[in-house]
Amino acid sequence: MPNIWRQAVVNLTREALSAGVLIKSSALACVATFLSVPYFHYLLVQAPGQNSMQSFPNPYGILFSQSGLYFVICLLSIMVGYGFKSRYRLPGFGRIDQWRKSLPALLLIGLSVLVFSYLVFDRYFMAVSPVPPPDSFVYLIAIPLNGTLTDELILRFGFVTLGVGLCRNKTAGVALVAFFAAMLTEKYFRFTGIEPGMDHLFAIRFVLAFSINFLLGYLFVTRGLLYSMTVRLVLGLRYPLLALMFAY
Repeated sequence: MPNIWRQAVVNLTREALSAGVLIKSSALACVATFLSVPYFHYLLVQAPGQNSMQSFPNPYGILFSQSGLYFVICLLSIMVGYGFKSRYRLPGFGRIDQWRKSLPALLLIGLSVLVFSYLVFDRYFMAVSPVPPPDSFVYLIAIPLNGTLTDELILRFGFVTLGVGLCRNKTAGVALVAFFAAMLTEKYFRFTGIEPGMDHLFAIRFVLAFSINFLLGYLFVTRGLLYSMTVRLVLGLRYPLLALMFAY
Protein backbone atom coordinates (compact mmCIF):
# COMPACT_ATOMS: atom_id res chain seq x y z
CA MET A 1 0.00 0.00 0.00
CA PRO A 2 2.75 2.56 0.77
CA ASN A 3 4.24 1.91 -2.68
CA ILE A 4 0.85 2.53 -4.30
CA TRP A 5 0.46 5.88 -2.52
CA ARG A 6 4.02 6.83 -3.34
CA GLN A 7 3.44 6.06 -7.01
CA ALA A 8 0.20 8.05 -6.94
CA VAL A 9 2.05 11.09 -5.60
CA VAL A 10 4.77 10.71 -8.24
CA ASN A 11 2.17 10.44 -11.00
CA LEU A 12 0.30 13.47 -9.67
CA THR A 13 3.33 15.73 -9.40
CA ARG A 14 5.23 14.20 -12.31
CA GLU A 15 8.87 15.28 -11.98
CA ALA A 16 8.58 17.40 -8.83
CA LEU A 17 9.92 14.68 -6.56
CA SER A 18 13.00 13.89 -8.65
CA ALA A 19 16.40 14.62 -7.16
CA GLY A 20 17.28 17.13 -9.84
CA VAL A 21 14.11 19.17 -9.34
CA LEU A 22 14.51 19.10 -5.57
CA ILE A 23 18.05 20.45 -5.89
CA LYS A 24 17.01 23.19 -8.32
CA SER A 25 13.99 24.06 -6.19
CA SER A 26 16.09 24.31 -3.03
CA ALA A 27 18.71 26.48 -4.76
CA LEU A 28 16.08 28.84 -6.18
CA ALA A 29 14.32 29.02 -2.82
CA CYS A 30 17.59 29.96 -1.11
CA VAL A 31 18.28 32.77 -3.60
CA ALA A 32 14.69 34.05 -3.37
CA THR A 33 14.79 34.02 0.43
CA PHE A 34 18.12 35.86 0.47
CA LEU A 35 16.70 38.58 -1.77
CA SER A 36 13.66 38.98 0.49
CA VAL A 37 15.76 39.80 3.58
CA PRO A 38 16.55 43.46 2.66
CA TYR A 39 12.89 44.13 1.87
CA PHE A 40 11.63 42.82 5.21
CA HIS A 41 14.53 44.47 7.03
CA TYR A 42 13.40 47.77 5.56
CA LEU A 43 9.77 47.24 6.63
CA LEU A 44 10.56 45.88 10.09
CA VAL A 45 13.59 47.94 11.10
CA GLN A 46 14.28 51.02 9.02
CA ALA A 47 10.80 52.25 8.07
CA PRO A 48 9.32 52.21 11.61
CA GLY A 49 12.30 54.25 12.84
CA GLN A 50 11.66 56.96 10.24
CA ASN A 51 7.94 57.54 10.70
CA SER A 52 4.87 56.66 12.71
CA MET A 53 4.55 53.10 11.48
CA GLN A 54 3.97 50.42 14.06
CA SER A 55 7.21 49.21 15.63
CA PHE A 56 8.07 45.67 16.65
CA PRO A 57 9.60 44.62 19.97
CA ASN A 58 11.82 41.98 18.35
CA PRO A 59 12.16 42.88 14.66
CA TYR A 60 15.19 40.67 14.02
CA GLY A 61 13.45 37.66 15.51
CA ILE A 62 10.51 38.32 13.22
CA LEU A 63 12.91 38.77 10.30
CA PHE A 64 14.54 35.41 11.01
CA SER A 65 11.18 33.65 11.30
CA GLN A 66 9.89 35.39 8.19
CA SER A 67 12.93 34.29 6.20
CA GLY A 68 12.45 30.67 7.25
CA LEU A 69 8.78 30.81 6.34
CA TYR A 70 9.60 32.39 2.98
CA PHE A 71 12.06 29.61 2.20
CA VAL A 72 9.41 26.97 2.81
CA ILE A 73 6.79 28.85 0.76
CA CYS A 74 9.23 29.41 -2.11
CA LEU A 75 10.34 25.77 -2.07
CA LEU A 76 6.76 24.49 -2.15
CA SER A 77 5.81 27.01 -4.86
CA ILE A 78 8.67 25.94 -7.11
CA MET A 79 7.86 22.27 -6.63
CA VAL A 80 4.22 22.97 -7.46
CA GLY A 81 5.26 24.85 -10.60
CA TYR A 82 7.53 22.05 -11.75
CA GLY A 83 5.22 19.26 -10.69
CA PHE A 84 1.98 20.42 -12.29
CA LYS A 85 3.47 22.08 -15.38
CA SER A 86 2.73 19.16 -17.68
CA ARG A 87 -0.55 18.23 -16.01
CA TYR A 88 -2.06 21.70 -16.56
CA ARG A 89 -0.20 22.34 -19.84
CA LEU A 90 1.73 25.33 -18.55
CA PRO A 91 4.97 26.57 -20.14
CA GLY A 92 7.00 26.65 -16.91
CA PHE A 93 9.87 29.08 -17.29
CA GLY A 94 9.34 29.22 -21.03
CA ARG A 95 11.77 28.83 -23.90
CA ILE A 96 14.84 31.04 -23.65
CA ASP A 97 15.20 31.53 -27.41
CA GLN A 98 11.62 32.82 -27.75
CA TRP A 99 12.05 34.94 -24.62
CA ARG A 100 15.09 36.65 -26.15
CA LYS A 101 13.14 37.51 -29.29
CA SER A 102 10.31 38.94 -27.17
CA LEU A 103 12.61 40.92 -24.85
CA PRO A 104 12.15 44.35 -26.56
CA ALA A 105 8.34 43.99 -26.44
CA LEU A 106 8.45 42.89 -22.80
CA LEU A 107 10.62 45.87 -21.84
CA LEU A 108 8.21 48.19 -23.64
CA ILE A 109 5.22 46.64 -21.86
CA GLY A 110 6.92 46.97 -18.48
CA LEU A 111 7.90 50.57 -19.12
CA SER A 112 4.38 51.47 -20.27
CA VAL A 113 2.81 49.95 -17.17
CA LEU A 114 5.39 51.70 -14.97
CA VAL A 115 4.56 55.11 -16.45
CA PHE A 116 0.83 54.45 -16.23
CA SER A 117 1.16 53.34 -12.60
CA TYR A 118 3.00 56.53 -11.72
CA LEU A 119 0.48 58.77 -13.46
CA VAL A 120 -2.64 57.23 -11.89
CA PHE A 121 -1.36 56.16 -8.46
CA ASP A 122 2.26 56.52 -7.36
CA ARG A 123 2.51 60.30 -7.51
CA TYR A 124 -0.65 60.67 -5.42
CA PHE A 125 0.37 57.98 -2.94
CA MET A 126 3.74 59.65 -2.37
CA ALA A 127 1.95 62.79 -1.20
CA VAL A 128 0.09 60.99 1.62
CA SER A 129 2.34 58.06 2.46
CA PRO A 130 4.12 58.29 5.83
CA VAL A 131 6.75 55.85 4.53
CA PRO A 132 9.47 57.47 2.42
CA PRO A 133 10.96 55.38 -0.37
CA PRO A 134 14.11 53.53 0.72
CA ASP A 135 17.26 55.49 0.01
CA SER A 136 19.84 52.80 0.67
CA PHE A 137 21.59 51.38 -2.40
CA VAL A 138 21.17 47.86 -1.00
CA TYR A 139 17.42 48.30 -0.66
CA LEU A 140 17.04 49.91 -4.08
CA ILE A 141 18.77 46.96 -5.72
CA ALA A 142 17.39 44.12 -3.60
CA ILE A 143 13.72 45.16 -3.49
CA PRO A 144 13.15 45.04 -7.29
CA LEU A 145 15.05 41.75 -7.49
CA ASN A 146 12.97 40.37 -4.63
CA GLY A 147 9.77 41.21 -6.49
CA THR A 148 11.13 39.79 -9.73
CA LEU A 149 12.20 36.42 -8.35
CA THR A 150 10.51 35.77 -5.00
CA ASP A 151 7.06 37.19 -5.73
CA GLU A 152 6.90 35.67 -9.19
CA LEU A 153 7.92 32.24 -7.93
CA ILE A 154 5.26 32.35 -5.23
CA LEU A 155 2.38 34.11 -7.00
CA ARG A 156 2.83 32.86 -10.54
CA PHE A 157 4.78 29.60 -10.39
CA GLY A 158 2.98 28.45 -7.25
CA PHE A 159 -0.40 30.11 -6.77
CA VAL A 160 -1.37 30.61 -10.42
CA THR A 161 -0.49 26.98 -11.12
CA LEU A 162 -2.76 25.91 -8.26
CA GLY A 163 -5.41 28.39 -9.40
CA VAL A 164 -5.42 26.92 -12.90
CA GLY A 165 -5.82 23.45 -11.43
CA LEU A 166 -8.58 24.58 -9.08
CA CYS A 167 -10.56 26.46 -11.73
CA ARG A 168 -9.75 24.05 -14.57
CA ASN A 169 -9.20 27.13 -16.70
CA LYS A 170 -6.10 29.25 -17.22
CA THR A 171 -7.85 32.63 -17.42
CA ALA A 172 -9.97 31.93 -14.37
CA GLY A 173 -6.93 30.77 -12.41
CA VAL A 174 -5.03 33.93 -13.34
CA ALA A 175 -7.99 36.13 -12.34
CA LEU A 176 -8.38 34.33 -9.02
CA VAL A 177 -4.76 34.92 -8.01
CA ALA A 178 -4.86 38.51 -9.32
CA PHE A 179 -7.85 39.20 -7.07
CA PHE A 180 -6.04 37.61 -4.10
CA ALA A 181 -2.93 39.72 -4.73
CA ALA A 182 -5.04 42.88 -5.06
CA MET A 183 -6.67 42.14 -1.71
CA LEU A 184 -3.25 42.39 -0.08
CA THR A 185 -3.39 46.10 -0.94
CA GLU A 186 -5.54 46.76 2.11
CA LYS A 187 -3.04 45.07 4.41
CA TYR A 188 -0.21 47.16 2.96
CA PHE A 189 -2.16 50.37 3.50
CA ARG A 190 -2.87 49.46 7.12
CA PHE A 191 0.73 48.41 7.72
CA THR A 192 2.04 51.77 6.55
CA GLY A 193 -0.36 53.61 8.82
CA ILE A 194 -2.94 54.63 6.21
CA GLU A 195 -6.54 53.58 6.62
CA PRO A 196 -7.78 52.09 3.36
CA GLY A 197 -10.88 54.32 3.47
CA MET A 198 -9.11 56.60 1.00
CA ASP A 199 -11.91 56.13 -1.49
CA HIS A 200 -10.65 56.78 -5.01
CA LEU A 201 -6.95 56.23 -4.19
CA PHE A 202 -7.60 52.86 -2.61
CA ALA A 203 -9.93 51.89 -5.46
CA ILE A 204 -7.33 52.90 -8.04
CA ARG A 205 -4.67 50.90 -6.24
CA PHE A 206 -6.93 47.84 -6.07
CA VAL A 207 -7.83 47.97 -9.78
CA LEU A 208 -4.22 48.67 -10.71
CA ALA A 209 -2.91 45.80 -8.60
CA PHE A 210 -5.49 43.43 -10.07
CA SER A 211 -4.69 44.51 -13.63
CA ILE A 212 -0.92 44.20 -13.21
CA ASN A 213 -1.19 40.78 -11.56
CA PHE A 214 -3.60 39.62 -14.25
CA LEU A 215 -1.13 40.74 -16.93
CA LEU A 216 1.76 38.96 -15.22
CA GLY A 217 -0.32 35.84 -14.71
CA TYR A 218 -1.43 35.84 -18.35
CA LEU A 219 2.18 36.13 -19.50
CA PHE A 220 3.09 33.21 -17.27
CA VAL A 221 0.36 30.80 -18.42
CA THR A 222 0.77 31.66 -22.11
CA ARG A 223 4.51 32.26 -22.47
CA GLY A 224 6.37 31.33 -19.27
CA LEU A 225 7.73 32.66 -16.01
CA LEU A 226 10.68 34.41 -17.70
CA TYR A 227 8.19 36.71 -19.43
CA SER A 228 6.36 37.75 -16.27
CA MET A 229 9.67 38.13 -14.41
CA THR A 230 11.00 40.49 -17.10
CA VAL A 231 7.98 42.78 -16.93
CA ARG A 232 8.07 42.62 -13.12
CA LEU A 233 11.73 43.65 -13.11
CA VAL A 234 10.95 46.75 -15.18
CA LEU A 235 8.07 47.59 -12.84
CA GLY A 236 10.46 47.24 -9.90
CA LEU A 237 12.47 50.16 -11.24
CA ARG A 238 9.81 52.45 -9.79
CA TYR A 239 11.44 52.06 -6.37
CA PRO A 240 14.76 53.72 -7.29
CA LEU A 241 12.91 56.23 -9.51
CA LEU A 242 10.52 57.22 -6.71
CA ALA A 243 13.41 57.43 -4.26
CA LEU A 244 15.19 59.80 -6.65
CA MET A 245 12.07 61.92 -7.09
CA PHE A 246 11.40 61.95 -3.34
CA ALA A 247 14.92 63.19 -2.68
CA TYR A 248 14.31 66.22 -4.89
